[in-house]
Formats: sequence, C-alpha cells, structure tokens
Amino acid sequence: MASRILLYGGTRGTGALLAKRLVARGHQVRAVVRDAARRAGLPSGIDVVVGDLTQPETLRGAASGMDALVFTAGVTQRPAGERVIKAVEYDGVREALAAAQGDGFSGQVLYMTALGVNRPSFMGWVLNRIKGNTLVWRRKAEEAIAASGFPYVIVRAGMLTDSPPGRRPVVLSTGDQPLSLRTRVSRGDMAELFVHLLESGPGARRVLEVLEGPGDGGTDWSRALDEIGVVSPAQVGAHRRPRR
Repeated sequence: MASRILLYGGTRGTGALLAKRLVARGHQVRAVVRDAARRAGLPSGIDVVVGDLTQPETLRGAASGMDALVFTAGVTQRPAGERVIKAVEYDGVREALAAAQGDGFSGQVLYMTALGVNRPSFMGWVLNRIKGNTLVWRRKAEEAIAASGFPYVIVRAGMLTDSPPGRRPVVLSTGDQPLSLRTRVSRGDMAELFVHLLESGPGARRVLEVLEGPGDGGTDWSRALDEIGVVSPAQVGAHRRPRR
C-alpha cells in the first residue's frame, strides 16, 4: 500500500479532491505547486514543494522518499496554445519522470489523461482545437510513462464533471473509446478511483478507461477493480498472508 505520495496537480479539480481524501485516510502527501500562495487551498498536513513542470530544475528532490507519483496536472485555461500544452502536458511529464529517476524513486506512477487519445471523434477534434492538440500530447505523455521503466496505471477519463461522487456507477474498461458528450465521469469518482489504485499497491503496467455507467448508486470498487485484474485494497492483506 502506497503511503507517501507525490502529487502534481493537487491544488484544483480532481487533484484537490484526491489530496483531501488521501490525507483523511492517513497517507503522507507531498504536493508540487507552481505558486507558493496556492498552498492555502491544500489540506493541513500536506508537505508543499514549490516547483513548475516547465522548469525542470525546480522538480529535483520532489520524489525523494516517495512511494507513488500521481499526475492530475494539466493546462486549465481555454483557449490554450499548443506551445503551452506541450510544455506542461508532455515536456513537463517527461521532466518530472527524469527528476524522479534522479531522486532514486522506484514506486508506481499514476497518470490521469482523457478518453480519445487514440480514437478520433468530433469532441476530440473540438478539444484539440481549443487546447492546442492536448490529446496528441497526452498520448505522447502516455508513451513516455510506458517507456520510463516504472510500474504505472494510465487512467483515461471521460469528460470531467462536478457532479457528486456516487451518483452513478463507474465503469472501468481496458478498451479504446472515443471522447463524446456521453462519456462523462465526476471528478469525485475519479479521486476515489485513484485512492483505491494507490492502496492496491503497484501492479502490472496497464491503461484503464473510466466513465459513468447507466443506473443509479455508487460503485463497488473492489468488484470493479477485480473485474479488470487489479487487486483491491480489501484483498491485499489476504494475498500477502503466508500459506499454511
């Protein structure tokens, strides 16, 4: 079970929700923030490091002593030019991975990206027009993570909403779906999924796709993870018990 977690993107959106959940569950969280003034929005108890994904020298040492590295960071302004998108969402990921390797990090990497990086669609085209080919650069970031040598889980999310978590069951798959208005998922549910993945411990290198399913009610996370071959947190102890 990961207990010391380095978080890029913890001051807003899914990352902020994840930071709160991790602290509440007793994990040690270190957040890399671009602006020291933004630490005020983080839960108390978080170790804050000032660093910028576009300035590699500021990332050194951040991953030292960490068990897991989580990326939920991305360019939020719209529209955004391709130069900015590439600098943050591709070059920044590569530089953070290189810094982690230099720090002696050997844990798992979790990366939040988007549906549609491999499947063209109208909504994907619109998003790329608004945000400087973001899906192109996120696909390249996925490739960099896969080539890094770290165990990883790449999580492709549907269109993110601020709906309350647990309103709809979440569907996990290993397919390759296009982005559309109907492929949605709440940020709260994404944060909950990341908590469960972190508490499951490092696993096989894999890519998951996440969106809301039909019906009402929350998600049985242990069952959902088990169905795609991830050992759930509840099962970790059972899998580690010695045989009699």
